[in-house]
Amino acid sequence: MLIGLLVLHISICLVVAVLMLKKILKVPSTLFPAVCFLPVCGLVLVLMEAQTREKQIRGEKDTGMGRATIDDVKYRQIPVSESGNKGEAVPLEEAILVNDATTKRGLLLEVLQRNPEDYIELLQKARMSDDTELTHYATTTMMEIQSGYELEIHRMEELLQRESSYRNWSQYRVQLNGYIRSGLISGSILNIYRGKLVTAMEHMVEFEPENRKIMWECIENYIEMGNKEKAEQLLTESYKKWKDEEKLYHLMVDYCWTYGQGEKIPEILELIKNNRVYLSFEGKKWYDFWAKKE
Repeated sequence: MLIGLLVLHISICLVVAVLMLKKILKVPSTLFPAVCFLPVCGLVLVLMEAQTREKQIRGEKDTGMGRATIDDVKYRQIPVSESGNKGEAVPLEEAILVNDATTKRGLLLEVLQRNPEDYIELLQKARMSDDTELTHYATTTMMEIQSGYELEIHRMEELLQRESSYRNWSQYRVQLNGYIRSGLISGSILNIYRGKLVTAMEHMVEFEPENRKIMWECIENYIEMGNKEKAEQLLTESYKKWKDEEKLYHLMVDYCWTYGQGEKIPEILELIKNNRVYLSFEGKKWYDFWAKKE
C-alpha cells in the first residue's frame, strides 16, 4: 500500500515537472518543492496558482489590448474616464494604481511574462494595491525573483569553496551587485549582502592589487555600511597610489560628508589644485558645487 502511494506521488511529481518545463503549467518554479515535500497539499497549491494565473490571462484578453508589449503600453494612452477627454493618458505606474482591476491585471501580466526583475519598483507599487489578486500576483513574482538571486548567490558560494579564482569572485560580485541594487532587500539584510560584496572585492584586489575600479567599489560599500575605519584605511592606501585620479577625491568628499567632517572638504579641494588633478566636465561641475557649498 505504502509503496503504491509512493510510486503515485513520484509519478505526480514527474508529471508536474514536465508540465512546468514545457510551460504548459504556468506557475512559479519555486512552488515545485511544495509538490515534492507536501503530498496532495502541494499539488492543490500548484493547481490553485495555475487557476489564478489563467484568470489573469482571461482578464487580459477582456481588456481588448491584445498582446501589446510592455514598451508599447508603458506610455500609451489609457482611458481613465468614459466621459473624459480622448487625449487623457497616464503612465503604466499610475494605471496600476488607479485604473480598473481588469486593466491593472492585464498590464501587470505583461510585465511578469517578460523581464519582471527590471520592474521591481512597479511590482512593489502593485503589491500595495487594494486588489487582492493583483497583490498576490505581484508578491509571488517578487518572491520568485528574490529566490532566484539567493539560489544563484548560494551556488556561487559553493563554487568559490572549491575554486577561489578571480573569475569566480568577479561573477559572485556581479550577482551580489544585482541583488543589492534590485531594491528587494533593506536594513540589516542589505548590510549582510554588502558585507559579502566587500569580501568578494577584497579577494579580487588580492588577485589584482592595482585594480582601481574594484578598490573604489570597496570604499563606496564601506561608506554605505558605516565602516568608517576600513573606508579611511583604503582611502589612505589609495591616495598613496592614485592621488592624480579624480574618482579618489569624490570618495574622499563622500566620506567626509557622510561622517560629519564637512570642515575637511575645503582641504580636499585644495589637494585637487595642488596635485593638478585633471577633472572631466562632470568633475568640474562637481568641484564647483562643493566649492560654492564651502
